[in-house]
Amino acid sequence: MSEMDDLQTHIDILSNPDASTDDRIDACHALGNIADEGSEKALIETLVDRDFGVRWAAAEALCQHGHTAVLPLLRELETHPADQRLYENAHHILKLIGEPALQSIIQPVLSALEEPTGSEIAVPLAAFNALGELRQYSP
Repeated sequence: MSEMDDLQTHIDILSNPDASTDDRIDACHALGNIADEGSEKALIETLVDRDFGVRWAAAEALCQHGHTAVLPLLRELETHPADQRLYENAHHILKLIGEPALQSIIQPVLSALEEPTGSEIAVPLAAFNALGELRQYSP
């Protein structure tokens, strides 16, 4: 099986609501080892899953992708309606991706995610600003 077939198989399992929680968590772990736009998109979509264990596995898998996961995650924060599950997992991911050069860019996003009120405006705005700064960043 090629890596692309493997990627699609894991994405299919992850997005299948009838798959077992264990199978979906295993799919997250596998996608964490495949740094690809498709895997990142699937994992980011899973950050709002109904199952806490699957959400957490998706967040941990995105942490494995490191700085490459930051850009699509910020895009999601900029455009996705306010969702506490997304915000909690995004905070976890951004906190753990510890490249010093990125920290100054994502710190305002982390601060917005920590705000108890007004986050539905503050988070997308902070993500928008961070995306602008990231255009100038090259790892």
